[in-house]
This record gives sequence, C-alpha cells and structure tokens, in this order.
Amino acid sequence: MLNLIQMIIFIILLYSVYTYKYGYSSELLWLTNLYESDPTFVMPMLLVLLCHIPSKVGTEVNTQANKKIKYIKYIILLAVGCIAINLPAGVVFYWCINIMLSIIYELLFSRRDEGENL
Repeated sequence: MLNLIQMIIFIILLYSVYTYKYGYSSELLWLTNLYESDPTFVMPMLLVLLCHIPSKVGTEVNTQANKKIKYIKYIILLAVGCIAINLPAGVVFYWCINIMLSIIYELLFSRRDEGENL
C-alpha cells in the first residue's frame, strides 16, 4: 500500500514539474534548474549507487539462483540510470532522498529487530 502511495506522489511530482512553468530560477546545489535534466549526470549516478546498496546487502549467499538474479539486478540498475538521465533533476532528487530515507529506515529497524530476537 505504501508503495502505491509513493508511486502516486512520484507521478504527481513528475507531472507538475513537466507542466508548471517556473517564473524564477529554482537552484539547488550545482543544479541550475530542477525542471531540466542534470547536465553533470551526478544525480543519476547517485541514484544508481543508492539503488545498488539495498540489493548488495540482501544478496550474501552465493547460490546458483542468486547468480542469475545478480545479472537481473545490474540490468535493472542500468535501466534506472537511463530513465534518471532523462528525468528532471527535481524528480531524480526526490527519488534519491526517498531511497536514502528507506535505507536509513531499514538499517534502524533491522538492527532493532535483531536486538529483540536475541
């Protein structure tokens, strides 16, 4: 259910960035316009790196099935990178922040759950 809500927010954000014409410059760090794609490709590379972190943590057992899944994960990371290159920088920034918060949440609550099991 939570993923559905996140997808709806993502679609609304994407639609609003594409349709709304800003009357002022929306700058953030090195990004001069949040409604244009990142010219330095830093945000798409950061997004691919952040997407890779949870998949790397989850695959520690080397079985034959995991070897096949590993290749699929790299293909998905490549697809995410290609999509992020064409998206507006504001949407990619939102996506990066969302993944960072998900990683932090998972780390905090997985450690707490491990402590309860001991």
